[in-house]
Amino acid sequence: MRARSALPGPRTFRCESVLLSILLLLTLVGSSSADWPQWRGASGLGVSAELGLPAVLAGDSPDLKWKVPLRGSGISSPIVHGGRVYLTTAYPGTEQSRAALFKLALAPALLLATLALWALALRRRAADRGAPGDVARGLRGLLFRLDSLATGLTTLAFVAVALAITFESELFWPAGVHGEAWFFTGATGLVGIVAALGWSRPSSPVRILGALVLVAAGVWLFREIGWNQYGLPFKTLHRWAMIAPGLAGAAWHVAVFCAGLGRSPARTFHGGAAPFSALAAAIVLFVTYNLWQPSAGLMRAVIAFDLATGELLWDTGLFVAPEEQKYPMNSFATPTPCTDGERIFAYFGSGWACLDMDGEVLWTGRDPAYAPNTRYGLGTSPLSFEDMFLVLRENEFSLDEHPSYLLALDKETGREVYRVHPQPARDTYSTPVLMPREGSTELVRVSAALVIGHDPRTGAELWRLPLPVRQMVPSPIFDGDLLFVAGGTHGDTSTTAVRLGGAGKETRTETLWQTTKGVPGVCSPVLHNDCLFTLTNGGILTCFDPLTGEVRWKERLAGEYWASLVAGDEKVYAFSEEGTVTVVAARPEFEVLSTTELGEQCVASPAISDGAVMVRTDASLYCFQKNAGL
Repeated sequence: MRARSALPGPRTFRCESVLLSILLLLTLVGSSSADWPQWRGASGLGVSAELGLPAVLAGDSPDLKWKVPLRGSGISSPIVHGGRVYLTTAYPGTEQSRAALFKLALAPALLLATLALWALALRRRAADRGAPGDVARGLRGLLFRLDSLATGLTTLAFVAVALAITFESELFWPAGVHGEAWFFTGATGLVGIVAALGWSRPSSPVRILGALVLVAAGVWLFREIGWNQYGLPFKTLHRWAMIAPGLAGAAWHVAVFCAGLGRSPARTFHGGAAPFSALAAAIVLFVTYNLWQPSAGLMRAVIAFDLATGELLWDTGLFVAPEEQKYPMNSFATPTPCTDGERIFAYFGSGWACLDMDGEVLWTGRDPAYAPNTRYGLGTSPLSFEDMFLVLRENEFSLDEHPSYLLALDKETGREVYRVHPQPARDTYSTPVLMPREGSTELVRVSAALVIGHDPRTGAELWRLPLPVRQMVPSPIFDGDLLFVAGGTHGDTSTTAVRLGGAGKETRTETLWQTTKGVPGVCSPVLHNDCLFTLTNGGILTCFDPLTGEVRWKERLAGEYWASLVAGDEKVYAFSEEGTVTVVAARPEFEVLSTTELGEQCVASPAISDGAVMVRTDASLYCFQKNAGL
């Protein structure tokens, strides 16, 4: 049984079919069918009409045409147009590299300076040691030595904490978050200043003042850092680790003060070397991290390669944006760019940019509200439609001050054509599809518990369909008037087939079938050769009858899966996170055509163009083409 097509069947073949075929042919002449201009190809369905595609994809395969290293990191898919391959990436720019080098050199320099001052102070104090028989002076000298040891260790603790938050921030908060670093380093700097005040004399009342301030600051910090700006709780152990240096310093100040009562007000360190070294370390670390950090971040860029040779054609940096909080498997360059053949549009959440085909920046735009209000990062790719680029940004929590939006930008100028805030629109990382509907086109997106159709020319909502899904990542697909939505997390998951009737405000929906088995978490499905394929994160590949939902077969593939399925030439390509490539026959009977290893992590979805399959790994871009080695 075949899925219903948008074109009439053989028995009802009429002249309108001929006209539609002519129009389709003219469209293909205007834009080559070999191109892969956006996320999951020209149709957004992840299927190529090309034949003769390679079946063995491995680093030593004779079908490997070329392999090139990639600068930076990202999991966006490649796009192809006019014999060129384009993709986005993120890497440290010149200013960011200088900042990183400065921070890298600063902490060891402060550490060495502290050790030098501490050694100098110990050497100068050696001249003041009492005679061996002088028990009182000996005890006092021991107290001074212990005090100097505590001073040195506390100073080293400040430097160690600064090193940890700079290079191992994951110990205190999720990777990529620098918002709390300002708070933590600032508090550490203040602790260093207060602690330094009490290090001059054992019995100085300033020691008690410093101890009280340290305890108060510790209590306040412990309470205030219970939740970060994203509403995520810090672990209790991490909170104790943050305030432990201050509490230890407070306890030592009280002990030294009590031991020094009634004794000579001799200075522990001649010249106050240790207090000044601790003060300098705290201030410099505070200033460095908090004033230098805003200039840091990552350069967001687009790079281009020659499809025939793999030669790097150009690498264009667009703008510097902060390293926003993200899911560990996500990246800072996740959305796939799109092109209309004259321009390339790239979206990064914090901003967007339009380039010509030779890498010259035409215009840019920024969204400063993105970085402070994201938790998992970005997943939705932009689309090209008529004279506009379309961007859908659905926040996890669509707050009044930072609502989700559907944005249309004029291709020529970057001017905002419209910005609508659809409700509800949240908790989605899925890329919409542009679906032909009775002579028009509708933008179909999946939001929390809903499938919604929009007019892409105005952003107006046309229809909606309730579905039991949450936090959708896979993209919907369609075939004629059939719409397939598969995905969801947190318990609300389903694969659903819906028949759409009418168009626009008159759209009618009929659910053909629905299942909660074999539902993909991240991988978008494909429909090819009258078979609907879904792939779970754990590697369960399922083949459905698209009209009835009947499971034709279900098999487990090796590995974990994030890259979406693509298909063509009666082949389905599945790429595991570990780099295992499984090519399966797109037929009602299960058949593995090949299983190979790339040896590199693979999260990005591949692209198919001009008889080649392009695969992006964490370090390289591969191009496979049948008989490439001959």
